[in-house]
Amino acid sequence: MKNGRITITVKDVMRITGKSTRPAQRIITNIKREHKKARFQPVTIGEFCAYLKIDRQEVGPLD
Repeated sequence: MKNGRITITVKDVMRITGKSTRPAQRIITNIKREHKKARFQPVTIGEFCAYLKIDRQEVGPLD
């Protein structure tokens, strides 16, 4: 099994949700607020999936 990334970027959010840049940035910001993360701390795929209430398998590989 290949080890992929565990963090998600704004571009990943854009690809998965179909949203443009600014709404995707807001999703990342909201997740960071919810988890009390600093600006420099990354968001994990698990946190993203939990926030949007989707299965991890639906996201697919990010690389």
